[in-house]
Amino acid sequence: MSLILLSIDRLKELNDNYGTPLGDYTLSEIATLIRLLLPANTLLARFERDAFVIMVCDRGEAELRRLAGKLMSAVAASSFTYGGTVHRVTLSIGIVTSRGEEASLLIQRADNTLFEAKEEGGNSVCAHC
Repeated sequence: MSLILLSIDRLKELNDNYGTPLGDYTLSEIATLIRLLLPANTLLARFERDAFVIMVCDRGEAELRRLAGKLMSAVAASSFTYGGTVHRVTLSIGIVTSRGEEASLLIQRADNTLFEAKEEGGNSVCAHC
C-alpha cells in the first residue's frame, strides 16, 4: 500500500485575504476534481486543514509519480471562482510506500515527504517509495 499526501499550497493565505468560505469552497472543488482523476480502488480522504490523503494499492513508484503529476497539473491548470474572486492554487505532494510499519509511522513518513515537497517551493512531488 502507498499513501499520496497532498496539500494545497498557500491556502492559509487565501483564507487570510478572502475569508474561510473561499478556502472551504476551494477545498471542496479540489476534492471533486481529484476524485474524478483517481483510478478505481483508491481512497481519498481529508487529512487535515489543507491536506488530503489518497490510499493506493498495487502501484509502482513510476505509476504513483504519474498519478501525482496528473493531479498536480490538473489543479494548477484550473481556476476557481467564488464570490466574484477568481483564483488559482497549486499542490505539494508526498508519496510513500509501506515497509510493513504501523499506520502511524507510515503517515508520519508521508507527512515528512510532503514537507520536503513544500520546502521545494510548492507545486512539486517528492517520493520515498
